[in-house]
Amino acid sequence: MVEAQITDNTAYIFDDRSWENELRNNLFETIQIEGLLDGTKVGLATATFSIKKEFNISSNQYEERDRYVYLARIDVDSNQGTKVNRRRGVGTAILAELERRARRFGAKRIDGQISASDIQTQPWLPNFYTQNGFQLEAEGSGFKIIKQLN
Repeated sequence: MVEAQITDNTAYIFDDRSWENELRNNLFETIQIEGLLDGTKVGLATATFSIKKEFNISSNQYEERDRYVYLARIDVDSNQGTKVNRRRGVGTAILAELERRARRFGAKRIDGQISASDIQTQPWLPNFYTQNGFQLEAEGSGFKIIKQLN
């Protein structure tokens, strides 16, 4: 069975109002989501949930302008040095869990990058992200990945 679960101790922040209080102070929170295959950890994603605020002079307070998630990395099998668990749905399960949490957070989008070195070592990445609903925009010799959440 393929599944994804949050592994960071801050998991509670998605389940109660403390998420809002935490972000008022920090404006962002980074989490990790594990990918499990038959109960064994074979994948990991790191993402940052952010709130962009701007100061409004007329109200004399900061107001929220944007909520988004930045996907810093997603790896399957990298810590074992093998590739035996790739193409078994682990990465897709991790992205689905990330998207579910991003929607709950109220994010408008998920952003990330695919570097030139990522493409050299993992040429399937652009296709993986487009199959999971991301748009790709050329950025240097790599891509910016964006998934709009409505």
